Amino acid sequence: MLNMFLGATALRVLTLGQDFSFIGSPAPALPAIQANDPYTGNWQNVGNGTITIPQGIYEFTSAQLMASFNGPTMADTWVWQRMPFWGIHLTGDHTFPPATVNYGAQTPHIATVTNTGNQPTGTLTVALSGANPDSFILSTTSLTSIAVGGATTFTVAPNTGLPVGTYTATVTVSGGNNIEAVFVVSFTVNAVGGGAVGGGGSDNTGNSGTPSSAITPGTTLAPAQHPSSMDTANVGNTNHNPPTGGVISTIYGGDTKATANSFGNDILFVVAIVLLLVAIGRPVCEKTKAVNRKQAENELV
Repeated sequence: MLNMFLGATALRVLTLGQDFSFIGSPAPALPAIQANDPYTGNWQNVGNGTITIPQGIYEFTSAQLMASFNGPTMADTWVWQRMPFWGIHLTGDHTFPPATVNYGAQTPHIATVTNTGNQPTGTLTVALSGANPDSFILSTTSLTSIAVGGATTFTVAPNTGLPVGTYTATVTVSGGNNIEAVFVVSFTVNAVGGGAVGGGGSDNTGNSGTPSSAITPGTTLAPAQHPSSMDTANVGNTNHNPPTGGVISTIYGGDTKATANSFGNDILFVVAIVLLLVAIGRPVCEKTKAVNRKQAENELV
């Protein structure tokens, strides 16, 4: 064990077992650690921490470690102790699934805050900023101190009742000792029918609502050119084909409107039938009246 560490000035990690002891004369010569940022000049056992963030309860200079080390109670990995530092890690950006206008409450996003420093964080503040901070809601605006190596969570969600559009905000978690971390959330509200923002919606027939360029207003169409959408408008046409020479007044997204000229022949036909029925019915009515009068006269005699 004599001078076993002599000249090992770069030795920063030392694993000592239960059966190890610093003995010998002279001492094993564990080099002293210079107290320079970011190191304190002491050794610290890792304990429940890690090599980069030890959490052991023992802190010794090199001389103190050689004199005080007791294998059965102090066996552990020992590292250079770092000066106090603070830091947190925050989960990344989040985009909520798009929703349709008049949507209900959205599933909140769970954000995790992890202490990456070697000191407790102290109380932390959570705040919204950026383009649309009022379009989102936080579960809390304050977090209690997070222990070394510990973590905590909070949630953020879009507000309900937002109109069509895209909304973004920055979530900031901050505290003392220059602690700060951010992430961005975004949410899109679409029009009814699933139309993209700024892309125009659709009517209840599934059509775009844009006038058709295939047939212009005032165009006279042959029977084969008439769209089938006119079928329901052709009164008295048992073949469901518009009359030749019908005039299409306006076509919007497949909904066809025909002028009165399209149905003029049909209307005249109906009127003629009505007049014919009246003409036929009048002599019959007069004959019936004459018979009735004759019967009445016979009864009087």
